[in-house]
Amino acid sequence: QEHILVHSLFVSSAMADNPVWEVVGGGDKGGILVRNGKDLKSEEEKERLSTGALVRQLELAGGRLSYVRLTGSGPRRGWVSTKLKDKDLLVLSDKPPPALPVLAVFYSGGFTAVSGRRTREPFLKRAREAGFADAVVLDHVGEPGFEECKDFEDYNGRCEARLDEDPRCRGRPVAIFAHSHGCVGGYGLARHLGGRCTMLYAVARRPPDGGLLDDVWGVDCGAKLASLDDEFVLTRMLDAWPNEMLEPFRNVRPLPEPIKDTIQVVKRQYASSVVPVGSADAPAICTSGDAPLCTGVRIQAIVASREQPPGETAAKMAHWERFSGGAGFSMSTLDSTHMGIMDEQSGLYDFVINSLLEEAQLAEKPPSDEPPHA
Repeated sequence: QEHILVHSLFVSSAMADNPVWEVVGGGDKGGILVRNGKDLKSEEEKERLSTGALVRQLELAGGRLSYVRLTGSGPRRGWVSTKLKDKDLLVLSDKPPPALPVLAVFYSGGFTAVSGRRTREPFLKRAREAGFADAVVLDHVGEPGFEECKDFEDYNGRCEARLDEDPRCRGRPVAIFAHSHGCVGGYGLARHLGGRCTMLYAVARRPPDGGLLDDVWGVDCGAKLASLDDEFVLTRMLDAWPNEMLEPFRNVRPLPEPIKDTIQVVKRQYASSVVPVGSADAPAICTSGDAPLCTGVRIQAIVASREQPPGETAAKMAHWERFSGGAGFSMSTLDSTHMGIMDEQSGLYDFVINSLLEEAQLAEKPPSDEPPHA
């Protein structure tokens, strides 16, 4: 199938174009010098890249190596020299790097399968360069393979089945990366996978019980959203989540057909009874009485600092902690807008990939030999 074929091409590309190197120099200095650019006169990093560290090649140019660190200590990314005069500082290595999870990626609301995948490609490219050769983009309700889902559990089960279609991914640990409306699907999959899920990265979206329809469109359930006129849906959506592509059409009447099509996608996704997001219907998928249905998975919430009041503010996103079930929660903020946070310039990609690599490195460490404290 197409997405499996594409995956296989990504695997071979990652192995051929991004080999692993080992640091063999700098043993008497605590490692080798790292600079922040290719030029030998570019600024030095404060830390050295430790001897014995494994790094993955991002670029090799004239004896200068751009890398991402997989093991050891020192700057996560930077530029180093592979030789000093005739002495090797790094050599190509056949040592296995830390095992990495499969990435399950959910795109934002308002996108179809085709357009959603296009928006995630820059992130996937960066992830592949760092060694994450196995990634599956998962779709919203109504997209191919996710039509006529009976309920939220059916949708979650289809997401897991899509993950496991590729034998390379079957049964392996999974890290979930989701933005905006995709975080609801991400939450459901994390809960469905249980211990197989290592982390949920929830970007720019309140937790699933947050009454999103109420704040954005002034309605409490999907059926009421479906009845609103397209112009009102667009205006309130732009008030909550500014969008440079759609803003020019805020006051255009009648709306052009392509914009109407986009609003129909929004309505299909946000008014869905399968993935409900209003205060009257969302509790059915994420609470039991007054208690949240927890994922039992560590959650990293990532906030865009320039969210609008009706949107995904830090105060709303802090409530993700209730859904971790004590497995661990942290929240970080990046200086960006709701949609801009998915641009490469926001720093999100490096933040998530570095976090994933750090987790993989920690998982590879042998248990401590220290006796337990009395």
